[in-house]
Amino acid sequence: MSSDGGYPNEYVPSYEWPGPVSEEAEPNLGTTSTSFLRLVAVNSAILPSKHKVAILTGYPEIQFGRDKPASGAIIPRIRLREMEVSKIHSTAYWNGAEKEWALVDMGSVHGTFWQSGQQMDEASEPTPGPSKVRLSPSRVASLPRPLQHLDHVTIGSTTFSIHIHDDELPCLECASASNEIPLFHDTRTTKVAAAKATDPTGHQEAGQVKTNPKKSLEMLKKSLLQQHSYASGPISSSQRYTDRAERRRQMHGSLPPPPPALGPQRTKPRLERATPPPVEPVSDPPQQISSSNVGHHLLTKMGWQPGETLGHESDGANHLLEPIQVKHSANRAGLGVSSAEVTAVGGSGTWREQGKRKQYERLGSMS
Repeated sequence: MSSDGGYPNEYVPSYEWPGPVSEEAEPNLGTTSTSFLRLVAVNSAILPSKHKVAILTGYPEIQFGRDKPASGAIIPRIRLREMEVSKIHSTAYWNGAEKEWALVDMGSVHGTFWQSGQQMDEASEPTPGPSKVRLSPSRVASLPRPLQHLDHVTIGSTTFSIHIHDDELPCLECASASNEIPLFHDTRTTKVAAAKATDPTGHQEAGQVKTNPKKSLEMLKKSLLQQHSYASGPISSSQRYTDRAERRRQMHGSLPPPPPALGPQRTKPRLERATPPPVEPVSDPPQQISSSNVGHHLLTKMGWQPGETLGHESDGANHLLEPIQVKHSANRAGLGVSSAEVTAVGGSGTWREQGKRKQYERLGSMS
């Protein structure tokens, strides 16, 4: 800032975009603008209809951005409150060395678009095409783009027409001072304007209602989302629901209907199957041990021959040639006891009665 409180006398481009600056052009780059410059809003979804013209003559630098400038800022800023616009989107400045206005993209995400005014009529609106050029890729600062009379600059949804008159006299399109776009957003000016807009009843006019910044941001997001939503009206054929199951039935046919569910009462009596009697287990017939058996081989080494009993005859034991047959025991008799022996010892009756009888006999013999 200069000592007299005015605008700075030098503009350093290296602060705004990368790249070397020649020493010959550096002393004259910051010369205060004396050239005529006005911007006319051709179309905009953000700016009110009463804001059409931005008078920028006499300013060496103008900023475009979404945020409101700080209180006491000396650099004018055209505020475009939409999500496609960065906080500081682009900058237009007066190049004193080349005696011309130039535009620089400050590394915005959605870009700044320039269209030459020599390729279109003054009354026609800009149309997207090969002549509409983006100054730089996303998040990359651009080199200065010289501005000519009737060039078009698009930032977000707003398109400005550049008016640079050599005679410094406004034309009919940029002469309306009542539709001037505000360049400074001072809180004191805003409060005074709000106080003037308030009527004696204490109500404010439409468009002057004080809103909460958070609610304003929410409304802005909703409006942007509604722009990408489907248009209201009848649903087109491409948006209707497609019944894929019905399409498969038409192509491949339908399955047979399931059988009806049976109720609690059966129409036909249930046929009960006869339970077969249990089969008693039968053991395999006895077989002679083959000579390959290990036990048969060991006994043969000890002098045993097939058909002989086990054991030596001199010990007087009753050797069995045939094995004991497994029979059902009666009255809890041991293995090998005949039924005659059981009857002689125990007599008739159950084993409990036989036990009691034995106990009585033993007691009687003791007495």
